[in-house]
Amino acid sequence: MTACATGCSEVPLPAGWGHAVLHARSHGAEAGVTRSYDAHGRVLAWRPPSLDGGWACDVEASTTEAPALAARFGCSGGSLLQRWVLTETVAKLLDVPVLAFSRQHGLLPESPVGVPFEAPGFGRRIRLLALRPAALGAYCAFGVAG
Repeated sequence: MTACATGCSEVPLPAGWGHAVLHARSHGAEAGVTRSYDAHGRVLAWRPPSLDGGWACDVEASTTEAPALAARFGCSGGSLLQRWVLTETVAKLLDVPVLAFSRQHGLLPESPVGVPFEAPGFGRRIRLLALRPAALGAYCAFGVAG
């Protein structure tokens, strides 16, 4: 992971998943880039390898505490955060508010970190990738719908 000149860090993505950067603060809009913000105002900016289909990302700081969500879904800490970013990414891809999506489907299960996988059962092909780069102190998810 390398630091950018503008106070950001590159997020290590597997081959074929494009380029992602976690910025220390918001910055100007850039065409072809999707974004997500964490509770500290950091911005995950992702440029997928192709603009075909839909694409979305989500990020949560590893220090995020969400006791109401933990109680609601019966999990906490890293498990909750990883499952939340994956769920939010799918909800974005389906253009459904995440709370409505989670009421109907619950949270997505944990997945192997750094290994792309398919999320079945949503009426379209959805490929997901969960990451937790320790140096960034964040949980990240990336999704492509085809």
